[in-house]
Amino acid sequence: MAVNKENLIESYDEEEEKLPDIDRTSQDDMIIKPVLMMPWEPLKYIFDKELAPFYCVTSISFMNMFTSLILLPIYLAKSPYNYNALVVGISFLPVGVCMLVGSVVGGIISDVSYKLYIKSTYGRMLLPLWLSFFNCLGCVGFGLTLQYQVQLAGPLLTQSVLGFGQAVLMSSIMGYVTSVNPDNAGAVGSILLFLCFGLAAIGISFSIPIVDAIGIDSLYYIFAALAFTTNLWAIGICIRDILKK
Repeated sequence: MAVNKENLIESYDEEEEKLPDIDRTSQDDMIIKPVLMMPWEPLKYIFDKELAPFYCVTSISFMNMFTSLILLPIYLAKSPYNYNALVVGISFLPVGVCMLVGSVVGGIISDVSYKLYIKSTYGRMLLPLWLSFFNCLGCVGFGLTLQYQVQLAGPLLTQSVLGFGQAVLMSSIMGYVTSVNPDNAGAVGSILLFLCFGLAAIGISFSIPIVDAIGIDSLYYIFAALAFTTNLWAIGICIRDILKK
């Protein structure tokens, strides 16, 4: 049976005329268009009451860990250790492994903490903050072992404890900032890294002259005190909010 092409075209045109007119302008308005954020805009999150305490404790623990990575090879290359570059490089493996484990543990503990204190805004951070006291403990041990030139196992073990405490906190706060401010999670996370590396740069810049003046043990006593104080501050905020709920 032959098909009349002209009739098909006319039929199609008639059907098209029956369709309602579509308001293209309204459709375009419904599409969410990307908006670029000014580079300095995320800085406002530094003063966010739900983020500031955790920014503070995380950046200080990161400074403690990062500074130890710089100071350890300096000490291992000097007397009485006198290790070569290969041994110094291998010495970073223990802290790397412990930080890897700490990242996984921190994520798991953060999820458990959220489920236990689901009604609280800060519930996700309470349990990881308790584990981050390992950072304080590691600071004290790291400073003492290098100051009194303990065998290599001493600095490596205490640095690993220090790194574990920091990694637990870092993975936890990344989950926390995403849940608190999901629409701007990238900006909130970028400020955390900005503070961490900024404070680490300050710590590295002043650590050598401070060590020469008062010793590495005293430097890490100061670091431990800062971490301990900010930890208690953040835990107090979490507990107070949980009790209110």
